[in-house]
Amino acid sequence: MARKKDGLAVFRLLFAILLLTASLGARELPIRSFTTADGLADNRVVRIVSDSRGLLWICTGGGISRFDGAHFQSFGVAQGLPFPAINDLIETPEGDLWLASNGGGVIRFSLSSATRRYEAFPVSSEPTSNRVNRLMRGPDGAIWVGTDGGLFRMAAGANGTPAFTRVSLRRRGHPDEMVQVWAIVRDPEGSLWVGTRFGLIRILSGGRIVSYAIRRNSETDNVFSLLYTPEDGLLWIGHQAPCGHFLWTAREGQLAVGRRVHQPRDNAQIRQSPGRESGIATRAGRGGSF
Repeated sequence: MARKKDGLAVFRLLFAILLLTASLGARELPIRSFTTADGLADNRVVRIVSDSRGLLWICTGGGISRFDGAHFQSFGVAQGLPFPAINDLIETPEGDLWLASNGGGVIRFSLSSATRRYEAFPVSSEPTSNRVNRLMRGPDGAIWVGTDGGLFRMAAGANGTPAFTRVSLRRRGHPDEMVQVWAIVRDPEGSLWVGTRFGLIRILSGGRIVSYAIRRNSETDNVFSLLYTPEDGLLWIGHQAPCGHFLWTAREGQLAVGRRVHQPRDNAQIRQSPGRESGIATRAGRGGSF
């Protein structure tokens, strides 16, 4: 994800913390902003992930921070991180982390060892593929890697070194190396839904690929965020258009009519709290639930 892009842009740490940790029934919660003055690694917050212990990991333009509800512990270049800008992370079964860096490939952050250490692995020889936007673990343990240069599948190779295999998205007129992947989600049928710069793609369990153009006859068709809600079988699709940000839904592969939820260039992220309440957080700080 190139820094100059507005896609998958910064949304306020404040709203994300409230959304990820909300367990109260009340709609109005006390508001507090956190910055580097509080120990945050960087004020450019890209994504927030909750780990198996309930701690929050904040991905920023200057490293990652762990938040326990009261204090931040940050890890950046000064602590040995090979590349500062981190777009996403996922936890391994052993309690370590895989980090999606914005130019340095995928980084393994070993938390379980006595001495924390980092190992960076290039996704491919192409620079765009090493700008990693999203990571998602599949049921077989393999990790899907969405980059500025297409989609990859990461599996354990020799000596634990990850092996990356490109997955062709077959977008006519758009080589895989030029397709930015912004979001990845899996549904109960085993389909992989992929949000890209050029629309929405569904990879069925048998390998067949179906493409959905949300904004037709346009140079770009950015699908920035995806959320599957199993309780109602809906796929929520965050999409940007010149006249604003639209939220679409899909059931059984059919797109429903979208509705405008935010202003132009105000790219939103769709999230769901542990209490199953979904919400939208935006780069400008506006947000809400649905």
